[in-house]
Amino acid sequence: MVDVAVIGAAGYSGIETVRWVLGHPSLRLTAATSGADAGKRLDAVYPALVGRTDAVFTEPDVDAIASAATVALLAVPHTAAMAMAPALLERGVTVVDLSADFRLTDAAVYEAWYGVPHAAADLLASAVYGLPELTRDALTGARLVACPGCYPTATALAALPVLEAGLVVGERGIVDAKSGVSGAGRSATAATPFCSADEALAPYQGGRPP
Repeated sequence: MVDVAVIGAAGYSGIETVRWVLGHPSLRLTAATSGADAGKRLDAVYPALVGRTDAVFTEPDVDAIASAATVALLAVPHTAAMAMAPALLERGVTVVDLSADFRLTDAAVYEAWYGVPHAAADLLASAVYGLPELTRDALTGARLVACPGCYPTATALAALPVLEAGLVVGERGIVDAKSGVSGAGRSATAATPFCSADEALAPYQGGRPP
């Protein structure tokens, strides 16, 4: 069994990660952190977990995580993962990051998109893109895995067979993709309540670097 810690476990991506870990025959959940919900049982915050775990949310302490797990799944916001990953790696913990912090290999490109300098730029070259259909061999033994986001995953998996079959003419294409409102995370905003999102379709994050 592989001992796993989920960091940022109370958010939408975090609690889904917890659910998958609990259902995996080779993984054991040994820590689930949440600064806001520390001290509460997971099934008290998410009743769907009643009967599946009696785990309690803990503070995201790096030393405690390293003593409890060999693998840390970071389900924290963009820019937060790059602050935690180096310390976990130094303590021998394998890091799987669900945020965007290690997806890009160029620190300047990261800063252009996310508006802050990369705090762990020296690790970018060693991160392996976590899409097994494309990078399975490189993932074997990887210490730092950068999971792709929803749009890149859908785009890459849909486009790869078409590209491999030589059915694409030219070098550029258009991807028309939609994301559900849960992709915005657990925090409430003016755009995410049911009354705003129901039967609505809206562009977002426009005007970003090309």
